[in-house]
Amino acid sequence: MALEEMASCSSPGTSAKANGLHGTFLKANTVLGLLMAEDLMGDLECLNTSLQLRKQTVSGMLEAVDHVKTSMQVKRTEEHFDVLFSKATAVATKLDLQPIQIPHVGKPTKRYTGQAAAHIHPDAQSLYRVQFYNALDTVNTQFIERFEHAGFHKLQQLENVLLHGDMDKVVEEYPELNSRLLQVQLAMFGANYTYETSSDVASIIWEMVPEVRGLFGQMEALVRLLLVVPASSAEAERSFSALRRLKTWLRSSRSQTRLNNVAICHVHQKKLTGWTLKEYASLLSVPTISAKRLLGP
Repeated sequence: MALEEMASCSSPGTSAKANGLHGTFLKANTVLGLLMAEDLMGDLECLNTSLQLRKQTVSGMLEAVDHVKTSMQVKRTEEHFDVLFSKATAVATKLDLQPIQIPHVGKPTKRYTGQAAAHIHPDAQSLYRVQFYNALDTVNTQFIERFEHAGFHKLQQLENVLLHGDMDKVVEEYPELNSRLLQVQLAMFGANYTYETSSDVASIIWEMVPEVRGLFGQMEALVRLLLVVPASSAEAERSFSALRRLKTWLRSSRSQTRLNNVAICHVHQKKLTGWTLKEYASLLSVPTISAKRLLGP
């Protein structure tokens, strides 16, 4: 109804766009396309949610990708696509839409085909089955390009050294690491602390007193190497998304120093929410610290 009203409005641009969109939604081809997209994006959305977790490991991330790849391979069968096609046909019949048809395709020129006859799909089901398979192959290719390269495997080996204490030759590729001292520190660290991810190790080290932290210099260097290349960019992207909420059109005169400090407070809001008003007041009551110096002008 809304599209029909927009199609009948006086504005020619809006009317043409609404009329075209309304005609598209009256075709069962659109329903089939939406069902195929939903089938693909469901698994990818689950993977995206998993990779945005704050506590994750490189090995765990690669294992999650393997699970999604296996799920995609299972969907690359005629039986699975036939189910999607049947659902689209049923929806089209129920809503009285135009049946699924083969779209008009221009005839290729002879310089591309030669004397051979151009391939024509016998029906719409076979045409869209090929397109669905092409989408699955594209997803699989992107997985290979993004996650199956030497850099990720090297990070995984370094992480295994940190989390499981299994010394690997990859340690010798980094001049800042001493394999003998690292092995000693890993054994001492594992005897005193419990951890599951590299982020857990980093939190433990940063909370140590300087004298104890000095015992694990090689481990700290290894943690820094792993944190320089995080498993995903989700954490950094959250900070950029926060800037859109912190610096609005009504706050455009805020200085860069104050914006940086407020952004840091937003990133570490879990720690700050644990403070009481007395602790905030005691911090601002220090003679050398003022609100202007703390947050910026």
